[in-house]
Amino acid sequence: MTITHSTSALSQARNYIVAASDGTRILFGGGATASNVIKSTVDIYEGGAWLTATNLSQARTALAAASVGNKILFGGGITSFGGSGPVVSDLVDIYQNGAWSVSSLSVARSSLAAASDGTRILFGGGYYFNEGSWQLEPSSVVDIYENGVWTTSSLSVPSGDVAAAAVGNKVIFVTDGGTADIFEDGELVSSTSLPIPRIGVAATTVGTKVIFAGGWTNWGSSASDAVDIYDSATDSWTTANLSTARGQAAAASVGTLALFAGGAGPSDMYAIVDVYDSVADSWTTTASLSIARYAAAGASLGNKVLFAGGGTSSGGVSSAVDIYEGPPSVPTTFTVTYDGNTNSGGTAPVDGSSPYNAGSNVTILGVGTLVKTGYTFSGWNTAANGSGTAYAASVSLSIQANVTLYAQWTLVTVTGGSVTISDTDDGLPADNTITLTQDLTVEADGDLFLNVPSMGDLAGDKIITIKPHGKIHLAGGHTVTVLDGTKGKIHTKP
Repeated sequence: MTITHSTSALSQARNYIVAASDGTRILFGGGATASNVIKSTVDIYEGGAWLTATNLSQARTALAAASVGNKILFGGGITSFGGSGPVVSDLVDIYQNGAWSVSSLSVARSSLAAASDGTRILFGGGYYFNEGSWQLEPSSVVDIYENGVWTTSSLSVPSGDVAAAAVGNKVIFVTDGGTADIFEDGELVSSTSLPIPRIGVAATTVGTKVIFAGGWTNWGSSASDAVDIYDSATDSWTTANLSTARGQAAAASVGTLALFAGGAGPSDMYAIVDVYDSVADSWTTTASLSIARYAAAGASLGNKVLFAGGGTSSGGVSSAVDIYEGPPSVPTTFTVTYDGNTNSGGTAPVDGSSPYNAGSNVTILGVGTLVKTGYTFSGWNTAANGSGTAYAASVSLSIQANVTLYAQWTLVTVTGGSVTISDTDDGLPADNTITLTQDLTVEADGDLFLNVPSMGDLAGDKIITIKPHGKIHLAGGHTVTVLDGTKGKIHTKP
């Protein structure tokens, strides 16, 4: 993919700003000047031009930003560098189509990270002020914003410096201790130790891959070229390397490319831009930044990636904006198909909105008219045998490839109605009862597992039909068979 490079400028020079896009515009918010004057400025890039700058409700730096739907949220940060140390904020500014509102995190903190899974934004980790020790300490808090409502969760370990990115319905946080926490639909589902713990890591997503690149292994004195890549399609991690070891690079993606720009080493600032091609699975470099710098903000809009602001080698800060533009965006569409997966009747649902543009949020459909005798529907899975990613009806997924969802079936646990059993040679007592809620059939050579002690004559209007060689299995390892001449009695055998 050919990339062109051009430059522009922010309204003010500043570093440690953050950026996020709602699909129509990019907002670059907050940050600090070379003299550590903290700013509330928000620069807005839309339609290839800069709009009149606006402001956060409170000036702050070292904050986090992410978008969900048409909302962009700016959360936390440092509001001042006082004599007793930085003062941190719990404030959240919410931008929606030109209007602002405010909310708050559960715990005030700075240097946190934020990412969205398409349904919710997660703000994780950072430094909070511990009134007991009177100093900033790492936090494990994760604040979750969904449809205007806040809930909380936790990282597996406290982390003051965090990187975050999302793929599909997953948000991944990488802590300063090298732990990768994967949240799925807002719930922590797994934690993995990465090979090289580091801080100041750059993160972005391209296709089905989340990439965590570079960072400091020892703050200010030892930088890393390590790259950790999580592929949601295979639920696996791989590694790679940047062309140059550095921390605090900026990252963003365009099309099938992920760009990692600038950064700092122990004695140098860098202008280099590493490019990962997710289709070719290869690394190259492209045109360098116009000014070598670290702690810039990166975000993408359409077929453009913008890297703005940052600290320079002279100890100053920059207003530079480097714009990398790929070919015009061509929407890629993907389909969602539903499969009955051994259903005995009915038809699988059909999504009338399919195909979807890449990255669109898809609402999972219900069972439709599908049925399977002796089973209940328990959801969908990307693998017929249930080993893939599970989805319940009405949840959302961000589509990045064609998806086939297979119905999952659970054997019916029988309750309802009354039966009487006869005496049996395994010592089970007579007159045990179960109830049936539906008619059941055990197919030829099939099995039905029931969580009941035993069975006998059926009463009521519900029927169990056992076809030739079918078996009913009971708790405790007993097998139910129908013997000749029993006139409908079902005997249990040990």
